[in-house]
Amino acid sequence: MKVSSPALDQIWIVAPSTILAGETGFDRFRYLAEKLTERGHRVRLLTSSFSHTERRFRDKETVERQSRRSGYSIDLLRENGFWTDSLWERLRSSMQFNAHLQALLDECKQPPKLIYSACPQIGAARIAARFAKRWNIPFAVDIVKTSFAWDASSVLPVMLPSGLRKALGLPFRLQAERIYGMADYVVGVSDSAVEHGRHVNSHAKAYCPVYIGADVARYNEVNDSFYKPQSQFWFTSWQELHSGCDTGTAIRAIARVKQQGYPHVMLFVLGSGPYEDKLKRLAADLKAPVRFMGRCSEEEAAACLKWSDAALGLARDGDADTLAARLGDYLSAGLPVLHSSPELQKLLAPYGLGEVYSPGNDKQLAELMLQWLQQKERLEMLRISARRLAAAKFDRSVSYEGIFKFIEGEIACS
Repeated sequence: MKVSSPALDQIWIVAPSTILAGETGFDRFRYLAEKLTERGHRVRLLTSSFSHTERRFRDKETVERQSRRSGYSIDLLRENGFWTDSLWERLRSSMQFNAHLQALLDECKQPPKLIYSACPQIGAARIAARFAKRWNIPFAVDIVKTSFAWDASSVLPVMLPSGLRKALGLPFRLQAERIYGMADYVVGVSDSAVEHGRHVNSHAKAYCPVYIGADVARYNEVNDSFYKPQSQFWFTSWQELHSGCDTGTAIRAIARVKQQGYPHVMLFVLGSGPYEDKLKRLAADLKAPVRFMGRCSEEEAAACLKWSDAALGLARDGDADTLAARLGDYLSAGLPVLHSSPELQKLLAPYGLGEVYSPGNDKQLAELMLQWLQQKERLEMLRISARRLAAAKFDRSVSYEGIFKFIEGEIACS
């Protein structure tokens, strides 16, 4: 679908798994398209005909209307789609997307002034990088995830050990590193993501760590749609429920806490995914105090976080990129975080806002939960520190300026 002439587009954004307007959730690449358009640039977003988060095909007429309202072009490139977390289904679907992306770029007669690509959509990013080199235009890679552990959970009856999964994922990581090496600009969702890019690419013009961030101002305005009894203590986690999440550990931990004489504790799980039913069965079997909220809008999630007492960052491999995705929202809501990432702890520790647990260790996590339950007055004091850190590092209206600066610098020089 082409809403504007390719010859007029200054910036192309390649992001197959973008969440478009009207779909549930924030998306970094849609945000960039919107803000760059507001700043007077002509933007073309190359994304998929299939919503990766909602697992459904998009309606072309609806997207055309959205494109006209937003002011930037949206190309929906066809792919098969996938309905499970299977690596094979995803690969088949992404290969079709890549084929259509390659065909579109092969037909291009007038390139943009800059091409900006998400990674780890490796095939699409590789095609975008080669296109940029062929036309001698700047290429920016945005490293959304650096973990390439192979997911065998949908084709084998047991989860493989983390080390073996990482070994099987090595070919994907090497391909991603070749893409990083072709980039003129390396952007990433965490410091470690950008350092990974810098390690394999020392000649880039700039390295720009920009957390996913949050709309910090929203947390001053959220409505009081939740009712919370004063006696309750809420832990909240907001993430996709897939094989890489450690939500099962949190469910077992909260069940332990309740059994130790804390009947008013509650775990809220925001988000959905292929492991949701499995996690619901676990919670039911343990009679754990867990409330599954499903896929929430930004406004609904913000209202829940506002009433929470602490947040949980749950990644099976302690993946900082995964956990950083919602860290800005947790801090904007004034919440300290129990999490599984030593890297993020370096950021949180000076503010007293985090504690690290070992993924899979529900006994340890339960002990940390109990400590925080017994320090409720201290947690209230930490809300100020959390908001201060959110404003300093995670406010999108400020932090994304680093991306806009290099994009606009390139366009001005071209």
